[in-house]
Amino acid sequence: MGRSGRFGKYGDVKRRERLRERRFQDKGVLATGVWEKRGTQSRGAGVSPVTIRTAGSGDLPFVRDLSRRVFRRYGPYEEILPRWFISGLTMVVVAETQRGPVGFAMMARMADQGAGQESAEIMAIAVDPSRQGHGVGRALMEALERKAREASIRRLILHTAIDNMTAKALFSRLGFSVAESRKGFYPEGQHALMMIKILSPRKPGG
Repeated sequence: MGRSGRFGKYGDVKRRERLRERRFQDKGVLATGVWEKRGTQSRGAGVSPVTIRTAGSGDLPFVRDLSRRVFRRYGPYEEILPRWFISGLTMVVVAETQRGPVGFAMMARMADQGAGQESAEIMAIAVDPSRQGHGVGRALMEALERKAREASIRRLILHTAIDNMTAKALFSRLGFSVAESRKGFYPEGQHALMMIKILSPRKPGG
């Protein structure tokens, strides 16, 4: 685990205790597992179309395996993310083709901060390396944003590795702005950027 990052001071056990006790996440995991190429779509030449659905318990092995492959250099997320997945405190969506799942994204509502200030954090977004660069990450992000709006969330927060320029570019195109940098954010010590997007209220009937 990390030394001075988010798991260094409080630890994963403390975090899980907070999840159980308050049913909210105070902090999140950087959404590093997406490497989108500008101008790509979820439908490309020779690429199967992707559908987004809510994850079920049967997706746990996929979440664990993809977390290991995508987030390995940041820390033991193949252990951390599955625990959050089964906690019942996160919203998880899966991107799927006819051949099976190819990505997932996880979001959790944060502690209430007063009327009109409800926030959620995108805890992780991961895309299978074979499907990166085909719009899967964008589709997952847009699905979470729709769910956030349905839940009257007004602000989305995420973190991304400071050296992950492609992910930062994707999030920027989706309307996220850098709010601050965080040193030693990850268990392995990498620095992160916190990015925020303010969501406009849903229009009646929208």
